Amino acid sequence: DDGGWLFFPFLKGFFSLQNPSSIAVANIDNTTYLLTANQGSKIDYGNFNEVVRGRDIFDGDQLGFPGFRSSSEVFDQVDLERGTSRFFNQQCRVRYPEIDFCSGNVRFSLGSAMVDYETDFTQPEIKQLVTVGGRSLSIYEIPDAIDEPINLVWDSLSTLEMRGCQEFPWAHNAIQNED
Repeated sequence: DDGGWLFFPFLKGFFSLQNPSSIAVANIDNTTYLLTANQGSKIDYGNFNEVVRGRDIFDGDQLGFPGFRSSSEVFDQVDLERGTSRFFNQQCRVRYPEIDFCSGNVRFSLGSAMVDYETDFTQPEIKQLVTVGGRSLSIYEIPDAIDEPINLVWDSLSTLEMRGCQEFPWAHNAIQNED
């Protein structure tokens, strides 16, 4: 259950990385295209998994990882209403029943886009919230010359998200499998 979200609201310090979970190549009229489905995939590296649910990171006024700290814009232990993490906190529904998009199930990447491990590796700092995947499709044109950049031709942006919700509201954001 994700709390019945229709769409993610704009949240300062909250980002979603396009992370292709599927890739295909097509050649049309002698032009090569790369097609990506950007849902994102959870990848485990042995016993290590960098993707963690919000409720496991933010639990009331505590961070779920000993030694971690956070900017107060993301997580403010004194004023939980102030930080962006309030929407993903384990205690969101209890503390803020008026918020209609609480979700501790959102998965965040604990990689370097979200956490500063370099300034003080003994106390990593969560600097922003970063999810993986974006419910979009992208088409890139692959140039003939290896030194030319790949060109984004089209991206669905939030079209699939919005259309899916309109056409299948009963299934939108529902758990469809165990992963």
